[in-house]
Formats: sequence, C-alpha cells, structure tokens
Amino acid sequence: MALGILIAFIPFPVHTFLAGVTAIYFRINVAVAILASWITNPITIGPLYYGCYRLGLLLMGRQATTDREGFFSINLGNLLEDVGEPLLLGCLVSGVAIAGLAYWSVNRLWVWHVRRRFSRRRNLLRTPQP
Repeated sequence: MALGILIAFIPFPVHTFLAGVTAIYFRINVAVAILASWITNPITIGPLYYGCYRLGLLLMGRQATTDREGFFSINLGNLLEDVGEPLLLGCLVSGVAIAGLAYWSVNRLWVWHVRRRFSRRRNLLRTPQP
C-alpha cells in the first residue's frame, strides 16, 4: 500500500504501470500497490498536486508566482518554470510522509488483528469442553 501511495504522488501519468512493475520487482502485493496508486484520479489529481505545490512553496520559503488558474493551465513551459521545483518537492515530502503513515497504519492494524486472533484461539483452548 505504501508503495502505491508513494507512486501516486509522482507527477506523471503512468502510475498504474509503475506501481505494478515496482511491486513485481520488490515482490510485494501487486493488486494493493496498483489500487493504492489510484488515489490520484481525475477528481483528486488537481487538489492533490495543488496542495503539494503549496507545500513545496512553503518549504522553499517562496511566494506563488502562478495563481490557481495559472497552475491548472495547459502551458507546459510556464508550468515547468514556475511550478516545477515546488511541486516536485511538495510531492516528494507528501508522498514519503503519507506512504510512511499508511505503512505504519497497516502494520498496526495487522498486528492488532493477529493478536486478537491468537487471543481468541487461546481463550477457545482454555474453555472446558463438555
């Protein structure tokens, strides 16, 4: 899951393919990695990348040179000049932080589930049989 989320924050359009190939390379669950990479979809991609851009600006101590409408414009040259560095920095920081949080959360959920299962098994073995 963490791998898919990390890949979802990379600002280029081949998330599904990259998540699948990377999951196969690292021998992790391919389906979960691909599904997690789909957090960036046509509905969420704009606000997600704009938030990463604003975070990048904050971390770099810069002011926005492009307004919100300019950020979503198709002018690729302008976008790469004005938005590129803060966007990439914000995507990197956000991706690592959220992927780390997802990894920790899934790990804690898994540990809780296994402990609960062993506790139920232990209680079942302790109860007297009729």
